[in-house]
Amino acid sequence: MARGPDPAPRGHLSSPQGVEKDESPFGSVLPAASLGPAWPSPAFRTVSRLIPKAGDGEGGGRQSGFGAASPAASLGPGVSLVFNHSHASVMGSFLGHTLTGLSFLLLGFAWAIKHPLKFLGRKSKYSLQIEKLIYWVELLEWGGMAVVCSSGALLEQCLLEGPCFRLYNETTHQWVFLNLWQHSTMHAFFAMAGVVGVLTRCKFQIPMGLDHLLFSLALFNEGLLFYTHSSRMSALDQYIHYILLIPIWTGAVCSLFEVWHRNNPILELFRTSMFITQGTWLWQIAFLLWGTSSWDHNDPETYIFMALCYSWHYGSAVLFLAFTYGIVYWVLWILKGNCGGEAMEIQKFNQADAKTYTALLNGSDEE
Repeated sequence: MARGPDPAPRGHLSSPQGVEKDESPFGSVLPAASLGPAWPSPAFRTVSRLIPKAGDGEGGGRQSGFGAASPAASLGPGVSLVFNHSHASVMGSFLGHTLTGLSFLLLGFAWAIKHPLKFLGRKSKYSLQIEKLIYWVELLEWGGMAVVCSSGALLEQCLLEGPCFRLYNETTHQWVFLNLWQHSTMHAFFAMAGVVGVLTRCKFQIPMGLDHLLFSLALFNEGLLFYTHSSRMSALDQYIHYILLIPIWTGAVCSLFEVWHRNNPILELFRTSMFITQGTWLWQIAFLLWGTSSWDHNDPETYIFMALCYSWHYGSAVLFLAFTYGIVYWVLWILKGNCGGEAMEIQKFNQADAKTYTALLNGSDEE
């Protein structure tokens, strides 16, 4: 009896023979439009983010332009995609993108309240209390950044069979998990900025503005590493990460200006809007690549919608800042109004009492 073709091995995704493949600028293979609008499926998007172990020989992966192992060589006549499920990046997943986005959002929300409060509270009767509160909030911000980012750098190196501070494999002559090294480097730069921020607020002899300078350099470095990020499985994946460079590098330039223009409310609010947008866009990336809905990665209108979607993200961030600014202004006005109203009533009462007392002394029935 004739034997049929062997089924695809476990952990593989097979496509019909003769499927065309397009090479991306980063060496990853892009599926052709003949795969249909449902490509890539949610299952493919999930496993495609996992990083093959460098040098283990599984799947016949070839080396990409930036050194990360790519499954392109396994796309032979049967067009099978091979992935090693045991080696994944923490940030290169749905959970990683959402947690990182949540960190940027929390920091942006804190700034959305702190900066208007610092600006509007300067002439308030509570200015001393507000200044003391902001000091402790900033100390918590920079200290939390140092702790969280240091932990993130160590987790990327040591968990999930990471590189463990090994950059190059002398046996296989291949780089070891450059994706994880990129993530660790991002965290390390933000951790250094956090340490300097804490030391600056602890009255150490540190030049004024050095905290914002290191923070700006950390953002520039983040943008550079995102620009050269490897293992992108589709052009749409690259495109949405390139859009992410807009809030990253814009925030870096804004932080650099704050080295010389410290406590400028315009720069502070603009930087806050960039951080909120970066956080929401990371969530957008997570749901686009690992969500339940399917996106056509070969439809040009998808790219147009992504640019439009980013505009909505930033517009929403600006509206949120306007809302929080109005809330802070209203709260301070209410507190100042109540105090001012009570003082006005006391002043009127004293004037009326003095007038009555004068009339009684003059023997007049005026009152």
